[in-house]
Amino acid sequence: MKTLERGTRVTLPNHPFLSDGYVMKYLDGFGYWIKLDKKAPNTYAFNTDEILMFPEDVVAIIKE
Repeated sequence: MKTLERGTRVTLPNHPFLSDGYVMKYLDGFGYWIKLDKKAPNTYAFNTDEILMFPEDVVAIIKE
């Protein structure tokens, strides 16, 4: 699987309660550090808009 570059717009289809965002950094062996467009719900991640996601949960948004 190809690593997404910094700044790539992404969506998180396995987590519909999280907004789209963009890749801030790829952490080898862990996943992607994502900056969300909107803060995550407090039941998921208290008062934050930056999350760590596994690569299989991140899908690039392709502009046409």
